Amino acid sequence: MRYRTELMDEILQSQTAQRIIDFVAPIYGNGYVALWMFQAIGKPLDAIASFVDSLRDQTIPQTATWSLPIWEQEYGVTPDPAWTDAQRQANLVSKMKYIPPVNPAKLAEYASAAAGVPCEVIENVAKNTFAVVLRANSDTIDRAKQAIDEAKPAHLIYIIYVALQRDTLANTYLALAETERKAYPTVEVNL
Repeated sequence: MRYRTELMDEILQSQTAQRIIDFVAPIYGNGYVALWMFQAIGKPLDAIASFVDSLRDQTIPQTATWSLPIWEQEYGVTPDPAWTDAQRQANLVSKMKYIPPVNPAKLAEYASAAAGVPCEVIENVAKNTFAVVLRANSDTIDRAKQAIDEAKPAHLIYIIYVALQRDTLANTYLALAETERKAYPTVEVNL
């Protein structure tokens, strides 16, 4: 405000109303009805400006507040009524980062990358079941299991086999035995 009066400080609480008063004659600085009219005009305009400013925050779920139900509907998320906005936002972000089901080769590649060891996926070892063969030791199984749980289709079950290959020295012993076989002539017996 370019000029101020006590009455203006008392009535004009709206930021927009305080800017409006700069565009009218100074005589309205002590006009009770005019100041309340500017305040009445300024309040809804402040709400519109606030809405426009917050609209940018609503375009991504990490900062969304009033648009969270729209985001949840878009991604098919049913929120818990007890959740805070931050929990709802985190749930939406995790849903957005969800990796869709993958084929066996991609699943093996994904598990291999997570565990850091070669991995193979064998399909249809039983009904709705696939096998994962890890060529590793037991400390990498947990990382592979977590990666598979995130990526596998929900209706499938999996079994993890750990295949270790070790080089060992073995002694081989050979035993031979000789047997003798004798053939006897067939004799006819008359009774």
